[in-house]
Amino acid sequence: SSKRHVMLMIIDALRADYVFNRNHSYYLKSIEKLEENGKYLSYKLRCHSPTVT
Repeated sequence: SSKRHVMLMIIDALRADYVFNRNHSYYLKSIEKLEENGKYLSYKLRCHSPTVT
């Protein structure tokens, strides 16, 4: 039987345009290579943490 492995990597404060905008000067080409090989899926999530004062 073949087993599939999942690695969840969460990077706090990584700008989405570095990952998703291929025209941006800081675009991460290494992520694009993983995506082309079918080894990577990228998602842009936004969350709002509660404010504590």
